[in-house]
Amino acid sequence: MSDLPHLLIDYLPIFNDNYIWVIGLNSADKTANIPHQNSIIMIDPGDEKAAAAYLKKHNKTLAGIVITHSHSDHVGGVNGLLSNKSVWADSAKQPVYGHQSIACVNTPVDHLPSFTPWPLHHVAFNIIPTPGHMPEHLSYFIDNIPHTHHTEQVNNYALFCGDTLFHAGCGRIFNGTAKELQNSLDTLQSLPDKTQVYCTHEYTQSNMAFAMAIEPNNTQLLQTSHNIDTLRAQHRITLPTTIQTQKAINPFLRYRLPHVQSQIAHLSAQNINNDDDAFRLLRVLKDTF
Repeated sequence: MSDLPHLLIDYLPIFNDNYIWVIGLNSADKTANIPHQNSIIMIDPGDEKAAAAYLKKHNKTLAGIVITHSHSDHVGGVNGLLSNKSVWADSAKQPVYGHQSIACVNTPVDHLPSFTPWPLHHVAFNIIPTPGHMPEHLSYFIDNIPHTHHTEQVNNYALFCGDTLFHAGCGRIFNGTAKELQNSLDTLQSLPDKTQVYCTHEYTQSNMAFAMAIEPNNTQLLQTSHNIDTLRAQHRITLPTTIQTQKAINPFLRYRLPHVQSQIAHLSAQNINNDDDAFRLLRVLKDTF
């Protein structure tokens, strides 16, 4: 077992269906003195009051903020947190990482291959540009975690993908194009199968309904949908998922399959001449589902 501390990943529900992801250090040895163990990173804190309440409840301080894109439900709490000096581990250092085009970002990283936010000195956030939902959208892939604790799961790979890849779905196209989103999803599905996927919305049940309209005979999809319904009936989170699961059930990663394209053509009443047509029409179908 590595002597490096665990990476602890927690979530904070906000609004109707958003999640703020919280990343910090932890140790299996409760007597260990881990420097800055009470300092955490927040991803997409859209609600300042909820974020501050979480920090107070868990006796944590804020070391930095990571932003995936500029929509208000992802950045709406940033300025309030920057103004609230008491919640920061170091009020003289208040890094907000993200794309340089986002107004609240004071530490642009879109020009870098990766960065390592303090205090996670042993953990690099690999930067993956994922336009389509929004042109400035960035996803963050961690591939050097000694141990990741999230409920009962342990894994070495984590992807924080904002509104690009969802459990059984993907983000809407706002200021982007279908081809951009298609390319972004193709990039994400090339990550290791065991990668834990942390998106920022609880859209899974509605996504499952659409996925089953596309692949009604996909047995793994049917079983996964049943499991998701059980979790939501218990008011439990349906995340993280994995890249492996998404490749087996998510129509936006399976649009190249002949039987999927046949169903897209049938439901859209459009001819499909290539994979680009299939993806574009699939996204249009989901927009009106």
